[in-house]
Amino acid sequence: MSPPPSSASPVRRVRGDSAVPPLSPADRLLVLQNALLIVLSSWGGGGWLPGVLPAMVAVAALGWLALWLRRREREPLAPIALVPLALWLVLFAISVVNACYTPAAAGGTWLPRAGWISWLPSTVSRSATLQAQLPWFIALSQAGIVLASRLHRRAVRYIWTVAAINGFLLAAVGAAFHFAHSEQMLGCIDTTEQYFFATFFYKNHWAAYGWLGAVAAAAMVVHSVSRARTGDPHAAGRALLFGALGLLTVITLPLPGSRAGVALACLYLFGLPLAVLLARRRQSLHWTRTRIAGATLAVLVAGLTVAFGLDAYANRAREDWKRTVRQLAVASSRSGEAPELRLLISRDTWRMALARPWFGWGVGSFEYIFPLYQGNYLRDDHGRPTARFEFAHDDWLQMFAETGLVGLA
Repeated sequence: MSPPPSSASPVRRVRGDSAVPPLSPADRLLVLQNALLIVLSSWGGGGWLPGVLPAMVAVAALGWLALWLRRREREPLAPIALVPLALWLVLFAISVVNACYTPAAAGGTWLPRAGWISWLPSTVSRSATLQAQLPWFIALSQAGIVLASRLHRRAVRYIWTVAAINGFLLAAVGAAFHFAHSEQMLGCIDTTEQYFFATFFYKNHWAAYGWLGAVAAAAMVVHSVSRARTGDPHAAGRALLFGALGLLTVITLPLPGSRAGVALACLYLFGLPLAVLLARRRQSLHWTRTRIAGATLAVLVAGLTVAFGLDAYANRAREDWKRTVRQLAVASSRSGEAPELRLLISRDTWRMALARPWFGWGVGSFEYIFPLYQGNYLRDDHGRPTARFEFAHDDWLQMFAETGLVGLA
């Protein structure tokens, strides 16, 4: 006769014939912390709304507590995952100490700072660099902690589940205000852009984020399909649930007029069926009448959902198509017509980056340095800029210009 379990031993949940141990305290804390950061960052405008960025930093700091707990649990760690964060902090520290410009007494201009070392990382404004590097610190810190802690697979699935559900909720809220023709984000926040969606100030930002939420749902679909092979009775239901969440999310990507959203939506709609087929590649399936009826219904509902998304995007699609044709015509013609503004900005950002190719001008320095490389567009009769460019509208080029090849790597 076996002895009764000790009161000090962890409680085990039983699923079928296998016992599932509970997650460790470090895993539970990381699941909670990741969920908070996912929700806070996305619903807080990516840190642009007042008070959100400091709150994101505070939540990210909880990850270090989880890493300490993991060490107390004597579980194996992978500290090499923290190397990118460490290198980034070194680059940031040197650039702040080695500031190359200082504001003039009269304000509005910047003067070279005596004694700065040109071949080391530098920055134009210490305060701007400190503010601009916080999102990068959060991202690199979070990624390093999650990888270094070697999360249990079940904890990872919980995080993916939160990401998928959160992406769908953002899509639902964004679609509701979009079809209501709201001129304010969430019906109460004024924006300078007319292409906002949900809590995202710009259309392409939503397309990128929404696609990641849909991919999280697709990952859960593939996992559920794989679990069905082991006889999990709830796997089919989970696959249908997350399949619906991902599909409803992805059809909103083009709604605010994002051509990148169209491309990502098409990629998703072609990629998800292929992923499901690969997940079932070794599973022989006996097609009963019930399964045939269920599969037919699922395909029909998916088709109707996609058709609704196409109909909702139809009017915007015509405008996007005309704009694309016009831009291609200008780019390929030799009429001397000026190319689109973004192409001009990208060209001048490239010249700005080549001036300091190794370490760049410093994180957050784009708006201060770009006027020195701006062409003859949007200038008055005296050559002074009439518009202020805060961003290059090309994240990769701006990153190259601000941090050079080293920071970009």
